[in-house]
Amino acid sequence: SGCGAYVAGILFLSGLQGRERSNFADPERVRFVSFATARKLHDKYIDEFGCVNCHEIHRKIYGRPFYLPDPDEMIKFDEVGGHTTGCTMVCGKGARWAAEIALDEGLLPEEKLAELSKKYA
Repeated sequence: SGCGAYVAGILFLSGLQGRERSNFADPERVRFVSFATARKLHDKYIDEFGCVNCHEIHRKIYGRPFYLPDPDEMIKFDEVGGHTTGCTMVCGKGARWAAEIALDEGLLPEEKLAELSKKYA
């Protein structure tokens, strides 16, 4: 399964520039612009982690994957820092990369940035 932070980043970027439900046929081919933007996030994950798959990211960070629906595996995952250092690091990088891509692509209007800056200052 895909890394949740990766999937969230793709959803974020696609929400900013993807095609509209009302124009799903997409004769302007907007979806291909969105695909190219999503590829930028994909490439950052590949460069950093070698994959976008949660199982393989776990293997890279912790030396092994974890089956998180299993309570014993979840305990082991937490013991190695799964929710304090490892996955939080992956999520932080993913969020930063998605935001950087959105800014680089001009997907966040200045007035929206100003509003967010005030809200989260």
